Amino acid sequence: MLLASRAGAGTLATPPLDAGSRIGLSLRTPFEDGTPPGACTVEITIRNDSLRAGVWEAAFETRSAYGALQRTRQAMPVEARTTRTFLLVGLMDATGWSYSTLQLGGPGVAPQPLAVCDRTWRVPSGGSLPKPSAPFAISQSLATGIWDALEQWLGEHSKTRAGMRFDPAGLPADARAYAGLLLVFMRQDEWTALPAGTREALQDWISLGGRLCLLGPEASETRMGFGLVSRVPLPSGALAYPREIATRVIETRGGELDLAMYQAYGPWSLPGLMADPEPPRALILGFLLAVALVSGPLNLFWFARGRWRHRVYWTTPLLSAAAALALGAFILAKDGTGGAGVRWTVVAVRPDAHRAAVVQEQVARTGLLFGSLFRSPDPLRVVPLVLERDWFQRGLATGTRETAGDAWSGWFRSRTLETHYLETVRPTRARVEVTPGTPPQVVSSLEGVLERLYVVDANGGVWGASSVPAGRRVTLQSADDYDAWFADILANGGPAGKRRLAVLQRVPGYFYASAPGAAAIETLPAIRWRQTHLLYAGPVEALP
Repeated sequence: MLLASRAGAGTLATPPLDAGSRIGLSLRTPFEDGTPPGACTVEITIRNDSLRAGVWEAAFETRSAYGALQRTRQAMPVEARTTRTFLLVGLMDATGWSYSTLQLGGPGVAPQPLAVCDRTWRVPSGGSLPKPSAPFAISQSLATGIWDALEQWLGEHSKTRAGMRFDPAGLPADARAYAGLLLVFMRQDEWTALPAGTREALQDWISLGGRLCLLGPEASETRMGFGLVSRVPLPSGALAYPREIATRVIETRGGELDLAMYQAYGPWSLPGLMADPEPPRALILGFLLAVALVSGPLNLFWFARGRWRHRVYWTTPLLSAAAALALGAFILAKDGTGGAGVRWTVVAVRPDAHRAAVVQEQVARTGLLFGSLFRSPDPLRVVPLVLERDWFQRGLATGTRETAGDAWSGWFRSRTLETHYLETVRPTRARVEVTPGTPPQVVSSLEGVLERLYVVDANGGVWGASSVPAGRRVTLQSADDYDAWFADILANGGPAGKRRLAVLQRVPGYFYASAPGAAAIETLPAIRWRQTHLLYAGPVEALP
């Protein structure tokens, strides 16, 4: 079976409006031919011609394989006689099939679910089973005349086209809208003409591991966070043009959060740090026998014997309640409250833009939770991970994960093993400045004391220091342990984290630093997190 995706581009159907409500609605999606894995993006424009302000609410519901449900909600206030446009990025699983519906409610709008995004299974009619290409998006001007030729080139390499077309003028100004895409192609003049907010959103997406290919200028490559901006001259010839694009799509590896996710995360080392507890089988058997003895013979022949037989109507429920309380106390004593977890975090600093891309993989074993709500000041993308050894059981576990603005609930459940991939982009002024000369000196403005700091010079030589405090000039020494140190950090990462970090392994002019977990992405406060590794990486700045 093959995973295909489809989503309508342009204007979508809108829910019915009440007669005389003086409300106007329009819905559109930014991509033709599909939707990026992991995100369902819809732009909603509300025209309020009435004399009263109103608040509308949009709710995405995404149903995935094995009963999983994700819900994204957003309130949309619009003043009287005002028109506003809102961008909604609904959560979607990147695995298996899923479909999303949007329900819009508010003054003058009759709530009605509308199908907006759909990723479904398609079985080929015959022959060998092709595999989807790396997910990509291409501007309509570049796709004109080559769309079918591009599919042909990919087909010759046993790849089906997992691509989308877009109008640059309609691209969203939210990096999460591009989640799941690995490549974006557009012309240099289209990139230059983008609004500042859209360009910043694409740069944030690049920082998180995306690759932007700009066709037109002289060839060059610029590293940006975990991603890359490639400038490619427009090839001459009708066949060379789609071949150039197809080659880049074929050579791009990815999909660690897609169909084979549970296989890719099977050998991940981090869950091994949260060993499965050995169930106390003897204690459980003894408890069940005791309950059976007390509720049966002891209840009938002691508490409710003879003429007191009517007592069974209240002794039985009391004994059942006492057994339930005893079992709850046993679970509480054994598992405790909250939970314990481990996380692996990498931060790619972009000092030129005062931004930092953060990716994190984490595993938590929960006890008894009295609440699952957590808030985040960052625009998070969270993907639930599935481990190979228990993917079927995890998939069958029904439950609703919900996001409403900065509030997240349902992502942690009591007495389960929860695994997540998280990413975000934050503003920061942190940097590492280096003096020229031998040996170099550094000044760090990264938070706290760096456990270990390395700098790769322009010639590929590595310099290092330990216990580097913020704001103090430190002289570096030649270091020969960098490769072993980096390999140790890389070992705990899962496929998604490793793919992003591996491209930064030894870049001339970059720094690498390990630190405590202050920059980690925080989720549920009840979990007692242990940081396995937190790594900063990024280009150094010149220190006078």
